[in-house]
Amino acid sequence: EDRWEAEFYIPFSTLGNTPEVGHIWRMNILRSTVSNSELAAWSCPFGRLDDVSRFGEVVFGDESPKAYLVPAVRDIRRFNNQVSGHIANPTIETAEVTLRFRLFDSVGEQTPQERNFVAEAQLETVFDFLFDIERGGRHARCVSLIQNDAEVYRHTTIGRLAETKFNPLALIVPDPVVAVGDKLEIRAYVNLPEAEIVGHKVQVQLKKDNALVADLTEHPESRNVRFEVPTAKLLPGEYELQVDLLGGTHTDWHLTVPESARRRTVAITITVPQPEPLRVRVDVNGGIQIGEVGSFPIVVMGNGGVPADMGIAVLPIMPADVENPDALVAGALMAGSQADVPIVVTTFGTDDVRRRVAAYQYHPALFAWLIADRPFTESGENAVPADVGQLRRWHELTRGLDSKHPTIVLVGQRAGFRVASSLADVLGIVDTSGDAAVAAELITAGLAAKDDNVTVWLCQLANPANDVVIPASIRASMFAGICAGATGLIIDSEFVAPSPTSVDEEAVSMALPYLEEIKMIEPILVYGTRRETEHFTHDDLNIYATRYWHEGFEYILAANAGTKAGEIIFEIPGDLAESVLDGRKITGINGKVLLQFDPYTVYVLKLVEKKPVVTAHKITTAPEVDGALDDKSWRQAPVIAGFIQTDGGGLPAVRTKVMAAWTNDALYLGLRCHELDMNTLTAATTERDGPVWDDDCIKLFIDPNHNHHNWFELVCNTDGICFDQFKQEGGESWDAEWTVACQKFDKYWEAEIMIPFAIFGKPPQIGTVWGFNIGRDSKASDQRIEWSCTYGKAHSPNRFGDLIFGSTTASPYVTLQEATFHHGRNNLVGTLTNADTNEQNFFLAYEFLDQDGEVAAQRSPIVLEPRSRARVQFAYNVRMSGYQVLNVSLVDDNNAVRYRECLVHRIGER
Repeated sequence: EDRWEAEFYIPFSTLGNTPEVGHIWRMNILRSTVSNSELAAWSCPFGRLDDVSRFGEVVFGDESPKAYLVPAVRDIRRFNNQVSGHIANPTIETAEVTLRFRLFDSVGEQTPQERNFVAEAQLETVFDFLFDIERGGRHARCVSLIQNDAEVYRHTTIGRLAETKFNPLALIVPDPVVAVGDKLEIRAYVNLPEAEIVGHKVQVQLKKDNALVADLTEHPESRNVRFEVPTAKLLPGEYELQVDLLGGTHTDWHLTVPESARRRTVAITITVPQPEPLRVRVDVNGGIQIGEVGSFPIVVMGNGGVPADMGIAVLPIMPADVENPDALVAGALMAGSQADVPIVVTTFGTDDVRRRVAAYQYHPALFAWLIADRPFTESGENAVPADVGQLRRWHELTRGLDSKHPTIVLVGQRAGFRVASSLADVLGIVDTSGDAAVAAELITAGLAAKDDNVTVWLCQLANPANDVVIPASIRASMFAGICAGATGLIIDSEFVAPSPTSVDEEAVSMALPYLEEIKMIEPILVYGTRRETEHFTHDDLNIYATRYWHEGFEYILAANAGTKAGEIIFEIPGDLAESVLDGRKITGINGKVLLQFDPYTVYVLKLVEKKPVVTAHKITTAPEVDGALDDKSWRQAPVIAGFIQTDGGGLPAVRTKVMAAWTNDALYLGLRCHELDMNTLTAATTERDGPVWDDDCIKLFIDPNHNHHNWFELVCNTDGICFDQFKQEGGESWDAEWTVACQKFDKYWEAEIMIPFAIFGKPPQIGTVWGFNIGRDSKASDQRIEWSCTYGKAHSPNRFGDLIFGSTTASPYVTLQEATFHHGRNNLVGTLTNADTNEQNFFLAYEFLDQDGEVAAQRSPIVLEPRSRARVQFAYNVRMSGYQVLNVSLVDDNNAVRYRECLVHRIGER
């Protein structure tokens, strides 16, 4: 589906030459792609395709397979470049190889780098080299694989870096410069190594008619430097902008920065625009956007009682006996401006539209205009008619006079939904019943009839024939309407006031708690990505539910719009849901949560995202706990290798491998911890229950009850010194007997841990699930590493992974060798292993998510041969900054996850 393949068979007889082992031929491979007119070559010919001297070399080897390189190609930059990839060892024996990295530019070869690796049998070993570019022009990057003192593989990449990239000071200003708000922003870019930037200062001077207007100096901490000039000092006109790079030395670099390159001077024109009212418009999610700020709008029909800090708009009521309605509107706008409360103004007819728009369209408190299909006055030439078709000329007149503010059209009849939506920015669906089920049905009908560029709000008005108001029904109406698709609310204060005929400071007292709940979840409604909406009607239930994805979390909004009680099962990604409205925790089972709905019940649930899972192998013979992972008992144990930094900062600098097995009496863990420098290992703590967390250490977090409330913490350093404690509310001291043994090797250290089940009270059974996490502190890399990301809060049991106690059948697992996280196209590479002696059938699932939700996913059935390995690969695109989540899962035929690795990486702005 995503590639084409070809195989070539070339008899030596056709070439008239039969090679022997060790012979070298020259060869090149080119590929032409018609769709983008691209010509790619294995060995760069620099445009001379028939130049044999530029061909690559093919060495004819013997029958023994050789290791080879699979590099990851990246664009070249001036600083912090990386050549990475993996060494593939197809043999059944461990291979000791050397990688040599060489960088060539127009002057010659820069300092080469060389590193030794132990390539595990039939596995892939990750490598990377870091380098900087010292001068512009063409560059060649060569990575050679040397085995048994012979170069067996070489990869060369040619790139070019423009000379302009080596200008130490760049200035970024728009032309002409427009001062927005109360500040003018000027940016400079210091193109020097990070280590040398700290020694510099950047000075900005702004002059007008040779007079100094602003003089600012910054000590940059990164290459991007920002300056803000207060606009109070500026007048429109021509200015001279001068930026200087001061101080610093460049002794470690092959560059000399002349004084001419340390200064940039440009002439700029500064425009200071007069303030205008912020444009209020419907945003892409259907809500209201004031300037660049989104909101879930709530409008209260009344003249008071709305707290200023809630962001709720007020619609002044126009009783029939008001002698001067214009005075009422003017007073409401003045009060709204003073209290920072936006105001919605009602218009009654042609003359009224012209007068009010001319008078108030630039008023800072104005939020929107409103017209309706029901009369607000008893009679008169300009009274609003009941026929929605008559609204067209008033809408066109309003939009023609003021395009900055939206027009809200209230409609109380289904027959008028489609006509009104062709006139409105906002279609207000009027519900006079006070019945949550009716409100949701009206919203559904309004959405079906509306135009694509119109948003639908729920408008709840009083029913004069029914003064009985049920507060829970009001709340359910609001949330059911939102679940059905409403993106705003209009509440009649008469409908929610203690007396249906009074309008006073207590007018919204009954609805205010519910409006506060909606404001609490406003970021989810405005900036979240809305998923599917469901309507459950079985067993006389009337429940509306929808899902949102916001800032890396999934949410469920659900409301019972009816008077019948019942239960609904929802699928969730983890085992825990948190109630946003009251903080309650609701535990699920096997990816499902059961919710009880009483009449008018409302839920807003934050779902804990997917967590890593490992299935421990049950063994009949326990390994000898001596600190070396050479015991046969480990051969079929699954491997955990998907470790990340604790703050979500991405993949760590050192690799960690953990194996999990168990007997009827104890849990066994085997760890291999690679280090950058084994000589820097710290193990200062020598007494039990001492501060071993200050050393290079391993941290275990175990929640045997899987209740996300009580858990045990066990810590040991590289000398096997232990610390343990029992954690719950406030924490408690606790001592237990468990065994640790460690051994140190040239490039890593190993640990074996035996934890008796007796210290937890009772042993698990096959299929039991414990909350589990494992962390590691590496002093040499100055990183804290963990398996399940807790975002810097290690004592968060709801963020622990799952440890499943498996059977004697070895569970398959995925060993991740490489997973990249940078803007654009990325790849995950790993190895799928079935260590069991029987064939196994599973589903292999990939999932990549960013802060807006799922970006890429794939699920494929796989048949795993006995004692076999297979390469796995998954491509995905990073399209935005923020947290990125990459999940790789193995799912059995019962849809139960038996193994999952979850990588979390936070990407900054470009």
